[in-house]
Amino acid sequence: MEERIYSIEEAAKTLGVSEKTIRRYIRDGKIKAIKVDGRYSIPEGEISRESIIKQYDEDTRREIDFLLEKVKSLEEDKVFLQGQIGELQRHIQSLLQELSDLRKSYDQLVSARALPPPKEGFLSRIRKLWK
Repeated sequence: MEERIYSIEEAAKTLGVSEKTIRRYIRDGKIKAIKVDGRYSIPEGEISRESIIKQYDEDTRREIDFLLEKVKSLEEDKVFLQGQIGELQRHIQSLLQELSDLRKSYDQLVSARALPPPKEGFLSRIRKLWK
């Protein structure tokens, strides 16, 4: 008994999918087809819904596993980066407090005239250092 040959259109109707899906299955190797005069011929043995679904499911499972690993890695990166952000925010707060303290000290020194004004200009003092 000779095996029936399906066109892309017939295969799509039989499997309940679009012709585009059948072409993708052929391209991805999920369905073996023979191209004759620019048209695909698909043997009946390749049009088994169960075998296509099984292949598709295996591919999907592999892709899902890959994506789950990627998500896990990204979540670990997120936790690490959140910790880094927290440390940087604490450091910024510390620096802002230090700046505030320095401003207060400067204001106290200037208002109390604790530092006498220089008797000569800055450049003349530098020149004396080099003599």
